[in-house]
Amino acid sequence: MSVFSIVRANVAAGAAGDAREFLRWWADEHQPEYVAMDGFRRAWLLERVDHPHARGEQGQAYTAVYEVDAIDDFHRALDAGPPWGPWQRYVDEWLVDWTRTYRAKTTEQTKDERAGAHWAVVAADFELETAAERRRFDAWYDERHLPELLANPGFHRAWRMRLTPHEGDLGARGHTFWAVYEVDSPDHFAAARQRRLEAGVEPWDGIWGERLRDWSISFHRVRNRVADGVSG
Repeated sequence: MSVFSIVRANVAAGAAGDAREFLRWWADEHQPEYVAMDGFRRAWLLERVDHPHARGEQGQAYTAVYEVDAIDDFHRALDAGPPWGPWQRYVDEWLVDWTRTYRAKTTEQTKDERAGAHWAVVAADFELETAAERRRFDAWYDERHLPELLANPGFHRAWRMRLTPHEGDLGARGHTFWAVYEVDSPDHFAAARQRRLEAGVEPWDGIWGERLRDWSISFHRVRNRVADGVSG
C-alpha cells in the first residue's frame, strides 16, 4: 500500500493580500511538479470549511496531501531543492502552525469514478489491546462500515489511513486512525449520519465505542487535485 504525506498549515492574518496568489501557485505549479516525480501518485490541496456536524479538534486551515509509494520518495523531493521556490520568503514569514505527518493507506474503496468536491475526515484514537482485536476492528471497518457509508448518495470513495511515525515528522502527529470520505458536500456526510441515527444504529455500531479514546470530524473543500501530473 502507498503512503500519504500530509502537510498542514495556517496563513497568518497579515498575509491575506498574497494568500490567493500563493495558493494558486501551490495548486497549479508546485503540486504538479511534485506529482511528476518518481514515486508520486496523486496530490490534493484542501481548505477546511466550517459545518454544524464538525466536531472535536479541527486542525489547520490548509492541508496538502501527497500520495507516494514510500516516505523516502517524498524526502527525495524535499532534498532535490528548496520546495517553495519564489515563495520561500512568504512561507517563512506567513505560513504558521506547520505539521507534517505520514499515514499508511490501509484501505481504498471506490463507488464510482466521479470526483467529490469535499473530504470528510474522521480522525480517531482507539484502545485496541491485542492483534486479534485490531483485526476484528479492521474487518468491521472495511467489510461493514465503509461500504455502508459509501452506499449513501453523494459519496464516491473512501480511504483508511494509519499514522506512521517518522523522523521527518513536524509538529503534533494527531490521531492514529483516519477515515477519509470523498463526498459532494458536507451535507451529504451529515445526512448519512442522520440516517443511521434514525434507523436506530448506535455510534460505532455499538461495538467499538468503549474502545474509543478521542475523535473528530472535519470537512475540507478540495481546491485542487493532481493525477498523472494534471492539475484540476
